[in-house]
Amino acid sequence: MEIHVESNLIDNDIFVVSFDLTRIEYFHIVKDSPPFCRNILDGSEEYIFMARKKYYMFVDEVKATPPFTVYNFTGVVLQDDVIEGFKQELNDIKDRSIPRLGGSTRNLHYSPLVGKKKEFKTLTLEEEDDLWGGLFDLFEKTNYTILSGIVLDDIYKKLYPNYRVDLEILAFKTLLQNFARFLHNNNGYAEIVIESSNDDEKLREEFFRIKIAGSKYITAEGYNQVFRHLKFESKEMLNEGIQLADLMANPISRLVCKRSQYKNKSFPEHVYENILLDKVYNGTIQQPFEYGIRKIFS
Repeated sequence: MEIHVESNLIDNDIFVVSFDLTRIEYFHIVKDSPPFCRNILDGSEEYIFMARKKYYMFVDEVKATPPFTVYNFTGVVLQDDVIEGFKQELNDIKDRSIPRLGGSTRNLHYSPLVGKKKEFKTLTLEEEDDLWGGLFDLFEKTNYTILSGIVLDDIYKKLYPNYRVDLEILAFKTLLQNFARFLHNNNGYAEIVIESSNDDEKLREEFFRIKIAGSKYITAEGYNQVFRHLKFESKEMLNEGIQLADLMANPISRLVCKRSQYKNKSFPEHVYENILLDKVYNGTIQQPFEYGIRKIFS
């Protein structure tokens, strides 16, 4: 069954749009719409059907291990029409700057990259400068949003020495709450992609738990309206969105823990700090540490 909507536009032009009811969740329905829109099947009800934006959130985790005292789940959010261009540009940068190390077939991971360890232990200064220069340019010009769920491990344990809460799951749930609020504010729905790890099952359980039971701040219906799928991808998949999340998550932990950012001699001053503060979601009241980087027990 389909709903047909006809709209009387400029100069009495008429257009008709069909909506398959099996996909109606992808549209935002507003009752009491202006009189130029009406439901043909029932003239007594008036609607506007607004196409909802599709987003992807790519997630990486930084655990509360030295030098960090926080559990951090960070997601980078891209609209679906941005992703292909971002993927191509990231792979072009890798092919140009590190062809000797595999180019676009090389996964970018923050810690081994900045420490020149593992697969990056033979990275030359020239390659390093070229790679980071291309990455920072891409970070600045790409349209994406950063969200983080943070739990301050040390403060929580002082307040609740006999705690039984899984702080890792609490950080993940905080990120999901933040993301749901973002999607409702931006008329969107999303898929969530996380790099596969030993924690896949407990993260999947928490995702479906809030979709069934809701949380303190958002109802189950509120989550189901905006969350479509959760999937896990292995490192071998070379997911470019996960690579971007990886390159943002560690600097977010450094920002929260007031640790200095990694600096290469060729980096512009405070380049990572400026990128983070520009891309972190600041909600509707310009408050990035309330809406974007949401901290528990700060």
